Amino acid sequence: MSGRFTNAIVSLPAVSRAIAAASITVGGLVLLGWALDIPVIKSVLLGAVSAAALIAWSVALLRRMDAERKRSESELRASRAMFQGFFEYAPDAVVVVNRDGRVAR
Repeated sequence: MSGRFTNAIVSLPAVSRAIAAASITVGGLVLLGWALDIPVIKSVLLGAVSAAALIAWSVALLRRMDAERKRSESELRASRAMFQGFFEYAPDAVVVVNRDGRVAR
């Protein structure tokens, strides 16, 4: 994975917090617009709140996907190590044959 994407994943919590703060701020302005009956604030900022909520949801989804990927990679490493150990330390000969009948390992 390139450094550019690694840095983006590391900064996701900060982005989540910033989006949440912006959503709360804009949401407060929308409520103020409704309270004062200012149509521009009611309509434009409501769209901004919706967009911010969508972005926040997307960031949360990316964080969850990244955590799942890391967990899967960890499980795969453990499985490979166990499988490798099986071949290296088995008291009997172990051979893996593919579907064509050729020795794969």
